[in-house]
Amino acid sequence: MATTQDDASAVASSTLEVVLSSGGADVVPRRADPRCHTGAVPAVQIILSVLTLIAAGTSAFLVWRANTRATEQREQQARREEWWHRFQYATELALDLDNPHRSNVGVQLVRAMITSSLAGRDELLAADTVLDEVLALGDTGSNEAEDHDGDHNSTEGD
Repeated sequence: MATTQDDASAVASSTLEVVLSSGGADVVPRRADPRCHTGAVPAVQIILSVLTLIAAGTSAFLVWRANTRATEQREQQARREEWWHRFQYATELALDLDNPHRSNVGVQLVRAMITSSLAGRDELLAADTVLDEVLALGDTGSNEAEDHDGDHNSTEGD
């Protein structure tokens, strides 16, 4: 009986050597992992991908909107600064006492500038002050200047 047992042991040993030498992959079949789907994408992954796309699109839109508003504000500020430089020039002309013609042109420029949408409350107050000063210094030869002065002279005659 020892020989039969030795023969069975030898066969088992040789089978084990074949399995070990081949890596065991061909001999022992593996069960498929239920988490590995080659053709189907899990619903959670699709939902996360869509949410990521929506978040990226929203972020891009918000950045674009912020940049657009910042650019508009810078352009508006530049236009207001240019308005102020022109107002200063018009004021210098209006206050030129040596040349009544230049003074009249300056007054007309100041009046034209106060109709601009760039002129805020403070700028309108400055323009009113300039026009009052010009009218106090003397007539510029403009009928409109006399009309503007009429508002202020109503209390002077009293």
